[in-house]
Amino acid sequence: MGLRQISQSHLTLLDYCPRKFQHIYLEQLSSPPSFQEQVALKRGSDLHYLMQQQELQLLPMVDPLPQSWSGETVRLYQMAQSLAAVIPTPMDSTRFRQSEYRLHYQFAGVLLTVVYDLLVLNDEGAYIFDWKTYSRPPDQADLVTHWQTRLYPFVLAATSDYAATDITLSYWFIQPPQPMSGTLVGEVGQPDGQPDCIRFEYGDRLHHQIHHALSQTLGHLQQWLADYDNGQPFPQTDQIQDRCRHCAFALRCGRSHPAVPDPWVDLEDIGAIEEIPLPD
Repeated sequence: MGLRQISQSHLTLLDYCPRKFQHIYLEQLSSPPSFQEQVALKRGSDLHYLMQQQELQLLPMVDPLPQSWSGETVRLYQMAQSLAAVIPTPMDSTRFRQSEYRLHYQFAGVLLTVVYDLLVLNDEGAYIFDWKTYSRPPDQADLVTHWQTRLYPFVLAATSDYAATDITLSYWFIQPPQPMSGTLVGEVGQPDGQPDCIRFEYGDRLHHQIHHALSQTLGHLQQWLADYDNGQPFPQTDQIQDRCRHCAFALRCGRSHPAVPDPWVDLEDIGAIEEIPLPD
């Protein structure tokens, strides 16, 4: 069995837990997202669509916003407007500019795939923009080592004429405006503020480091895939990481938390359970 296409999501999960990667991507097992996760996923998808419409100049400038719009629609529209106000406008030096741009790069027997929320190429450099519908993380170090931060500029440097030092990746964090106290359902208060940005400058040293890390990770993946075809499961994450406690596959992996009893253990002889008489 082999995987021909690898994204930053694949790489992130491989680092987090190879066995979980096996369950999700090879065995197609997954648990349904929670309601909160569904809301967050839909909001992210809707905002990306609005930003693509904005880039195509298809997002109407409506002021004031119609009262018939739902609170969530208003919040999404305000988020898109806030982002549109801070991203650079096209210039004479712009060579290429496109939203939701997909790029591929053949590496170590697989096809690395990235999707840029917005890619702008001009005479001065190459700029990658990514929209996040949540607040910036308190620890920027986690973002530095994230595979998206590493893979996105790597693929661009490997497939373009731009030097690594000419590439910049910008994350834009924005939360939806919250209803003010006392407002009715569907009404929206003031925005929480302007979008927050974290920029990462790329470079030759980083490019070589990421090349090495990719070679190692994909080398491990190819070996694990070969072992899996021979009946050997992917390795599990180290228990010292304490990542199994809330994992949906903990029981399947034999790592369920001892404090959570199996409700079926004591039902060995269901016929021996005393019947509860019904009232007359």
